[in-house]
Amino acid sequence: MRYLTPKLFIIATITLLLTSPVYSQEHREVTKRVGTARAGALTIRLGTSTVVMPAPDGYEEATSQFENVKARFSETEAPGNEMLAVHLMLSDCDLLRRGQPATMQQYTKVSVLRATKEQVFSQADLAEVVAEFRKNGASMMDPNGPKMKALLEHLEEGLKKTGSSATAVDMTQPVNMGEFEVSPNIYSVMLLLQFKSSAGEATPVLAGMSYMRLQQRLVYVFTYRKYNSKSDVEILRSFARTWTANILAAN
Repeated sequence: MRYLTPKLFIIATITLLLTSPVYSQEHREVTKRVGTARAGALTIRLGTSTVVMPAPDGYEEATSQFENVKARFSETEAPGNEMLAVHLMLSDCDLLRRGQPATMQQYTKVSVLRATKEQVFSQADLAEVVAEFRKNGASMMDPNGPKMKALLEHLEEGLKKTGSSATAVDMTQPVNMGEFEVSPNIYSVMLLLQFKSSAGEATPVLAGMSYMRLQQRLVYVFTYRKYNSKSDVEILRSFARTWTANILAAN
């Protein structure tokens, strides 16, 4: 890693991770994407590398179809990060096409750090990031820390820009539910998040956070599911494993 330390990569990942659940509570130049709007794979150019991002089975890429989805996720994305794709369930996309709100029961997001999206990212680089997360991840996610407070303020500003009624955001300390995939090209961990907004009751959200090394680039892959029971943990874990295996196979 030539420009960022492992700690900064982790902070960037946590920032990316936490922006999406706020959407379910209620422009810069971008990387070129080529692909079908619905269930097909996207081809994403990251410098001299081309990454293929298949949609999960039963999902559609939503930002290319629905301007309100694109606007909400884009406005709440932290500065310096770039959202590449958001996948919603087919049933949620059908609801949006009928002018009804999506349930956001389970969805995904794929992002990169804009400053490093063209940099070579080695297996040794990923190992350093994993070691740092294991050592200091909990303290980096402290909602009372200065970086997390600044992130929550940014989320509130983003929600105001989209006209959301939920413009005040608070959160508890994320709970680490354990690692579920570790290899030279992927590191995945499950977290339990809880946000409370001014619009209603707090909703627990499970979040799968995966660092993926694809075509010598670091890509952040996130999976989310509203938490209602213990069975949701295995449901999301199984979904994330299957999808990330498909992503690795496509690259």
